[in-house]
Amino acid sequence: MRKIHVTIIAPYEGLAETFKRIQNEFEHLDMTIHIADLQQSLPLLTTEVQAQTDIFISRGGTAKVIRTRTEKPVVEVPISGFDILRMILLIQAEREQTEIIAFENISLSFTKVTELIETDIPITAVMKEEEVEPAIIAAKAAGRKMIVGDAITTSLANKHGLEGILITSGEESVRTALEQADLLGRKMNDSKQQHQYFRSAFFQSDQFQLLADGTGHVFAISDKLQENETLLKAATSQLHSLIQNKTHAFFTEAGGNNVCFAVKNIGTEKAPTWLLTATALHQSLPKGATVFEVPHLSVPLVLGANDSLSRDYEAATGKHSVVLIGKNGSGEQALAKGLLPKLAITCRAKDLLNVPDFEANGLSLFITHAEELSTTQWRQLEGTVLKTVPYVVHSEKPLSFLNDMPTVWIPPLCERKSEWPGFIRRLIAEANQLYGKQIIGYRGSIHPAIMGNLNWLKEFIFAKVVATSQPYIDFSDSWSEKGFARIDLEQTLEEMEKTLIKHVLEEEGYNQSKTAERLQINRTTLWRKLK
Repeated sequence: MRKIHVTIIAPYEGLAETFKRIQNEFEHLDMTIHIADLQQSLPLLTTEVQAQTDIFISRGGTAKVIRTRTEKPVVEVPISGFDILRMILLIQAEREQTEIIAFENISLSFTKVTELIETDIPITAVMKEEEVEPAIIAAKAAGRKMIVGDAITTSLANKHGLEGILITSGEESVRTALEQADLLGRKMNDSKQQHQYFRSAFFQSDQFQLLADGTGHVFAISDKLQENETLLKAATSQLHSLIQNKTHAFFTEAGGNNVCFAVKNIGTEKAPTWLLTATALHQSLPKGATVFEVPHLSVPLVLGANDSLSRDYEAATGKHSVVLIGKNGSGEQALAKGLLPKLAITCRAKDLLNVPDFEANGLSLFITHAEELSTTQWRQLEGTVLKTVPYVVHSEKPLSFLNDMPTVWIPPLCERKSEWPGFIRRLIAEANQLYGKQIIGYRGSIHPAIMGNLNWLKEFIFAKVVATSQPYIDFSDSWSEKGFARIDLEQTLEEMEKTLIKHVLEEEGYNQSKTAERLQINRTTLWRKLK
């Protein structure tokens, strides 16, 4: 049987000596022992060392750092109940001058043991490394002389003139780690042939995937994910929270792309193996939902010079949930986009009813056509999909079940006549930027028919800008009897074609899809012929 090569990185000298004392008990393990703390361990993780190592063994923060720098398994030397009891008995006589400062899992163990043996020692739990030094400063101010903790804690205690006492691991803890490594090594040898097949199937997959054990340690990364450094970094940063929070999916932005990280346990309940898969956001959405994008309409444009609308919008900004009431196309999408966090999807309210278990973690929602729901159906959504996610809901009319939410009332365009010239000028500027034009204004009177809503107006102005070669767009020739068009027979065929296309476009209310369908051409051809 091939020996398993174990590289041991001991954060303190005594731990290395303990390994040396009992290494002969494990004949199937070939051990190399280094003494290095958290910072000193990094230079040891060379490509050559990692290639020669089957399993790493270390302790505490050093083990965590090694996990981030290698795909090889890392076995952590535990701090056992015996280690904790020994430390409490050691410092008990000076407990009034001593404080234990440790990360939550260790501090909790100390608390339970001190309660069990009825001794009172100050214990401070920290959640992250940045909290250690402030805790030490507070302990010093309280008159403590000795600080008990891990290597980081004791080092910072010495820095502040206090005595740092390291929580050490005894032989039983070291033996536990070696037994885990021995068992893991045997399994690695037994499954080597099967593992090679798995590697071929997993690593060469066209999926962005990784595998992690029950503690969140990553031990396999597909080649495709390995090649995408930005996505890999985002995936590993989300992995622990996904596992710990029992969240099956999380949506976020990575490297300029919207992605979904989904985790699934492909092992057992007692020995979980987590498969994380990264997919594009649009591939992970429920039926009927799309990524929420609002091209060419901005919040300032929609608000215009309407004081009441602006006050409603300002009052709604920052709220968890908001109602927009107004006719479709009145600018509700632009306002919703402004009110929601960056990553959002949009969906009809009734489509959300079909996916009550959809996890929208990391997403916000723009919900349309709320008027299609009953009060009971809306309450159902509030208890499932909408329980934690920020959302904006749109309805064309007031609804009793939305009365208790902040509301933005969007007046129809026909009631904003004084703002029409401003809307047109802003849309001309947007179209200039989009199509490389230099239109400086418009001529002719504004016909009410083009002011149905902001979306129609946008389509109309954009088409006018695309079609004209003059410094102004002209409204005077925009309306004629439907079904008839005046054609100048002295024009070229190309000019006649463009005239006819423009006329049909106007008759269809500048609806691109309907115009293309009527002319039996696609939309790309439509715009190409108008340029």
